[in-house]
Amino acid sequence: MPITLTVEGTFEQAQQYASALQGQDQRLFLLSRLSWTRADEDGRAAFAINGHTYVLAPDGVTAGGSER
Repeated sequence: MPITLTVEGTFEQAQQYASALQGQDQRLFLLSRLSWTRADEDGRAAFAINGHTYVLAPDGVTAGGSER
């Protein structure tokens, strides 16, 4: 499922957020694009994070939700 998120903060905060999205146990997020606006005097900018999310089915359950 394609997703676009917009977050505000420093570049380091956006990196940490994107890393946390990709590190979840039951949901996978594949980052495909990161874009941002020019940073203000405090180093803050708006970041657009584009990617796809996937849900891992529990063992023994197929993608359609039925038991194997």
